[in-house]
Amino acid sequence: DAHSPLGQLECMSKQEKEQVLRAFNDTQQDFPTDKTYLDLFEEQAEKAPHLVAIVQEHQFLSYEELRTSALQLAGFLSGETGVQQSEPVVILMDRSIPLMVAIFGVLMSGAAYVPIPTSFPEDRVKQLIEEVKPGILISQKKQNRLLNRLQWECPSVHSLVCLDSDNFLLEAEQEQN
Repeated sequence: DAHSPLGQLECMSKQEKEQVLRAFNDTQQDFPTDKTYLDLFEEQAEKAPHLVAIVQEHQFLSYEELRTSALQLAGFLSGETGVQQSEPVVILMDRSIPLMVAIFGVLMSGAAYVPIPTSFPEDRVKQLIEEVKPGILISQKKQNRLLNRLQWECPSVHSLVCLDSDNFLLEAEQEQN
């Protein structure tokens, strides 16, 4: 009808609409109950090591690169910090490729990760750390100001791991926005 409002016009047949809304969205899939998320990741990394695992803006990381970086972090956590099986490890990072490296690295070390968003106020971050009592905190150098305070105010934290710095204690503190 030429006089109908644009929002009331149908541009697809009922069959096409059903296909788009139901058939194309039927993505339910059973996942194995005998495998962990880490097991599934390892299988995918073995099958397709050069495929892209993570994309963030114009950065890409293949399954092989992600696995290699995560294994390096896992080795550091196990060897240098003495992380224990199922020990909580706080990850205080923005959503990013390094965050995924940290998550997989913690899981590969056998520990449990506890993500804390960097958008949380400092008092809330401290409260969560006091509740979780992690021995290890993983972050990035842009959080140095907060990390410097946390190392003194949170006695359970014995190791600070800064993924983008060899020695975050020598890094200048950055202003928080």
